[in-house]
Amino acid sequence: MRNALKDAKLAPEQIDYINATERRPVGRSAETIAMKRAFGDHAKKLAVSSTKSMTGHLLGGAGGLEAGIVVCALQNQVARPPPTTKTPIPAAIWITSQPARP
Repeated sequence: MRNALKDAKLAPEQIDYINATERRPVGRSAETIAMKRAFGDHAKKLAVSSTKSMTGHLLGGAGGLEAGIVVCALQNQVARPPPTTKTPIPAAIWITSQPARP
């Protein structure tokens, strides 16, 4: 994430939304730690969601579909929580059980 910010010449505060990949608790914990390291205090302000629980793992087709979903989220200014997440991780910054967020 730090390298992506550096390559894009963006400051962490310029990012509002992350479409994460992992839906399992262990993966969400790892991604949350990475986000907190890359974004610092700004991580608490990020809208984070994941679409994999709704689409499954598409392997080679994932990039195209995920890009389309992210464009729709940005265009409509809405981050939707994954519908299959039942138990939020206490340390996570993920939008999990909250309603869709503008």
